[in-house]
Amino acid sequence: MGRRKSILITCEHGGNQVPEAYRYLFRTHEKVLDSHKGWDPGALVLARYFATKSGSTLFYTTISRLLVEANRSDFDRDLFSEYSEPLSKAVKKYILERYYYPYRRQVEDWIIKEIGSGAEVIHFSIHTFTPVFNGQTRCTDLGILFDDSRKKENHLTHACLFKLQQALRGYQVDANKPYLGTADGFTTYLRTKFSWKDYSGIEIEISQRLIPLKEIKQVRKEILRTIIEMKL
Repeated sequence: MGRRKSILITCEHGGNQVPEAYRYLFRTHEKVLDSHKGWDPGALVLARYFATKSGSTLFYTTISRLLVEANRSDFDRDLFSEYSEPLSKAVKKYILERYYYPYRRQVEDWIIKEIGSGAEVIHFSIHTFTPVFNGQTRCTDLGILFDDSRKKENHLTHACLFKLQQALRGYQVDANKPYLGTADGFTTYLRTKFSWKDYSGIEIEISQRLIPLKEIKQVRKEILRTIIEMKL
C-alpha cells in the first residue's frame, strides 16, 4: 500500500490589497495596482474552487505583490517593487514580518506536519498570467511548471500534462511555459526544504484570456479532475 497523499493548494497573488499605512505609495498608481502587475486576476477564485471541490487544504494571501512579493525568496531583487523599494530598511523589515513571513511559514509548517504524519505532499500553486507580455502574444493557454530534475515531481507532472493535453485538445497546454518551473518562486524554495520523495511542487498557470469566457469551466473541470486523481 502506497503512502497517503496530501494535496495542498496555495495562491500567492490572490489580491491587490495594500494596508492603509502604505496606500500613499499608490495614490497616483491605482491603475497599476489594479492591473496584472498588482495581482493575478481570477487566481484566488480558481484556487478556492479547486480546494473546495477536491477537499484540499488552501492557503492564500491577498496582499499586493507591489508591496511585497510573496512568490519570491527574501533575497530576490524583485521582493519589493519600484513603489515599495524606496521604503526604509526598518519599514521593509516590518512588512516582511507582518505580511510575508507569516504566510510562507504557515504553508511550510503545514507541510512539515503532513510529512511528519507519514503523508506525501503534492502542492499546486495557482496563478494566472497575462496573454500579452511586452507586446508579445503568448500562445500558451495552460502552463504546468515543475522541476524535471526531481524524480517524483517529474513523473507526476508528465502524467498530469498528458491527461490535460488529451482532455483539452482545443487549448495549448505546455510544460514550463510561460515561465520556467525552476525560476525563483515559493515552490522552488520549498524544494530546498523537503526531499523529492516527500514533496512535489507544481505551479499551474492559466491565461487570463480564459477567465471571462465560458471555456474556463471546461479548463477548471479538467484541472480539478487531475488534482483529485493525484490523491488516488
